[in-house]
Amino acid sequence: MDNFVAITGNLAQEVRLNRTQNGTAVANTSVAVSRKKGEEKITSYFDVTIWGRLAENVAKACQKGDRVTVTGTINQEKFEKEIGRAHV
Repeated sequence: MDNFVAITGNLAQEVRLNRTQNGTAVANTSVAVSRKKGEEKITSYFDVTIWGRLAENVAKACQKGDRVTVTGTINQEKFEKEIGRAHV
């Protein structure tokens, strides 16, 4: 395995269970991880995708707000948003 992470936080949204065209279960959710930096609370959100039997079990057993630990690999995606420009 190229990378391995463990993230502990709370489910930030309900688990959404779907199936691929061949019937494989796939669940999606988000985990919120909060920490304090001085007096400020900083929260990071991690999108999580779960496959197969584990996806089915998580969808049945977990709900928004539950404390979870997620282990697996992490993929970083770059998101760019163009902000409107003023024309002079």
